[in-house]
Amino acid sequence: MGRVLVIDDEPNLRMVLELALSGAGHEALIAENGLKGLEKLNEGYKPDVILVDLNMPKLSGKDFVMELRKNPHYNDISILILSGSMPGTGEFPPKDTYQGIVSKPFDLNELLDLTESLCRSNEFLSVS
Repeated sequence: MGRVLVIDDEPNLRMVLELALSGAGHEALIAENGLKGLEKLNEGYKPDVILVDLNMPKLSGKDFVMELRKNPHYNDISILILSGSMPGTGEFPPKDTYQGIVSKPFDLNELLDLTESLCRSNEFLSVS
């Protein structure tokens, strides 16, 4: 299984994702915003996949992804965007900076399947 960093400002969603990912055998680490997510990475945590919400205080998901992709050390980390927004809006980072999108509300089993797939590949995956 993989190492997954979950970045979302919603406490209940973070808790559900942490429990579900851990229950599926993944190592899950939680951050409540993009700045905290960057701190975890700078402390040496190297996930296989990052699940990141777009709309967060302090550092949005888009800005987090753009900052992350500036560092080539993190280029092999797959990113799965969690969002209630439609792709193509200004809230999204460029398409080549992330590997998939999960639209909120989402099916938890589908999210787990996508996460597992991303732990093994870098295909673009999307769930509507």
